Amino acid sequence: MELGESIAQLRKEKNVSIKELCANYLSRSAYTRFVNGETDTSATNLLFFLDRLQTSFTEFMFIKNDYQLSDSEKIMINIQNAYFREDFEYLEVLEKECDFLSCGESDRYNHLSLLSKIFQQRIQNYEMDPTVVDQLKKYLVGVDTWTHYEITLFNNSIFAYDIEFIDSVVRRATNGLERYNAIRGYTSDSFGMLCNVLTLYLSSKELHKANILFNVMKSTHLTENLVKERLYLTFYQGIVELIIQKDMTGKNKINNSLNICDYLNLVESKKSMTKLFSFLCQLYEIPAQ
Repeated sequence: MELGESIAQLRKEKNVSIKELCANYLSRSAYTRFVNGETDTSATNLLFFLDRLQTSFTEFMFIKNDYQLSDSEKIMINIQNAYFREDFEYLEVLEKECDFLSCGESDRYNHLSLLSKIFQQRIQNYEMDPTVVDQLKKYLVGVDTWTHYEITLFNNSIFAYDIEFIDSVVRRATNGLERYNAIRGYTSDSFGMLCNVLTLYLSSKELHKANILFNVMKSTHLTENLVKERLYLTFYQGIVELIIQKDMTGKNKINNSLNICDYLNLVESKKSMTKLFSFLCQLYEIPAQ
């Protein structure tokens, strides 16, 4: 649907009259021309309509797309699912599709193509192609203030980067967490990214960096509805106590986290935690029991 058509549909579904919607801000004739596709409207007017209709811009775009994700969002999900299934052939297909849709080095489809490439290389246990990784690095370091998009891109490609690069950009990522802590979905993605960085630091025996980052994570405000994030925070607190603080009671927090995963039927979370715990126990020569 077009913008005006979507506004008209939303207005009718919310039983808001044209007079109520336009108030004294916009004329009825200007509204009619817009919804009929005869004229465009300014961004200011569009945001005014959305505010009057109690609808966020993200939700409005979802409605405009007939309650479907955008094409790029669908491809992103397909790429992630193919990677989790280790479906190399489908990743190749998605890479070619993204290359076809891409209009330039810094656009979304090119980034999706690059992700497809590094996922294929990881599945095959190949070394990361430095030209592919450098393109991702170039984009990420070229953005002074990261938004949700950069945090998500970094989170999905973090395994391809060296410690030095991660050190150089992690502050931008934590700034993003502070900015978006009022938005549930953004907080979840940002916190998940910090968990991935912390895992990398622990796996590389960068304990000083791990301790600093964990303190940042502890200071993050996680509301009660972010149950999974709070669970991971408790799990990592146990890991930090066990490895960095040499406090064996940290195992209690780890075991409690695993038991909660069982209780809530968080199968993948428990699998991820158990695998990481076993790996770190071997790395630091700590008895798992």
